[in-house]
Amino acid sequence: MIIKINTPAVYSKINSNEMDVRAFPYGYQYIDKSGLIITSSLGSKVYRYAKNYAIDDVVFSMIMITLDNNSVDVEKYIDSMSKNVTLEQAKGYVGSDVMSFTYLNNYYGGAK
Repeated sequence: MIIKINTPAVYSKINSNEMDVRAFPYGYQYIDKSGLIITSSLGSKVYRYAKNYAIDDVVFSMIMITLDNNSVDVEKYIDSMSKNVTLEQAKGYVGSDVMSFTYLNNYYGGAK
């Protein structure tokens, strides 16, 4: 599945209690802000960040891919965006193993 870059999304719970960061080498495909499919170049890595959150007793994760390798800034952004998730959105991913996301209407622009 090709996902949107710099766009936080609601997803199913991950198997970590901490921020999970994965780096992907060149050749990783993503959708840019204008909707074009881009393939990462040799000199740029794509990072996937994911972290669990809870609303009431419903646990879900926030996931985002970006070219930003500053995990502190990305985590702060994802933390702030998790507050915009509704209970209904979170419930949609409980026990889910499908590769789908609910994107939030926000775009990460890097450290401010």
